[in-house]
Amino acid sequence: MSIRKIISMSSCAMLLTIGSAYADINVIDSYSYETSPGMRVGAAFMTIENTGDQIERIVGATSSVCDQVEIHTMEQGESGVMMMRKVKDGLEIKPGEKLVLSSQGYHLMLVGLHETLVENKNIDVTLERETGEPIALKIQVFSRAGYKAHTDKKETEKSSAPQE
Repeated sequence: MSIRKIISMSSCAMLLTIGSAYADINVIDSYSYETSPGMRVGAAFMTIENTGDQIERIVGATSSVCDQVEIHTMEQGESGVMMMRKVKDGLEIKPGEKLVLSSQGYHLMLVGLHETLVENKNIDVTLERETGEPIALKIQVFSRAGYKAHTDKKETEKSSAPQE
């Protein structure tokens, strides 16, 4: 075996080792709500779970259904009124933790919609990580009543499951 081949194989092994040190991310319960024709904004919600041993940071997102995706949060202002704010430094998820994106907390704003978000269709959203590969998602669009029925059904299934 040539020295060039040995160096090349060693380099590949080092890259694989470095790559596996990145946090493992699971995205569950992703959803969006349908929009009315002509609306220019929508939102996406999900739970992001870090199953790895490294801190993970989601620094942005993209989607083909809109001009830009912004990470937002809801905060109570000095007057007591809830206000939406753009998150500048991304979302940090510590090892073993879950971060829930919801309408009353962190969420993804889909700004400059190119199309109406229609119930039972999927939209693509790609989460951009500070390190590691982007995370491509297909997010189902629900009516507001439809999503409540969907989550109620999941809770019923969970509570009727045999206990171990």
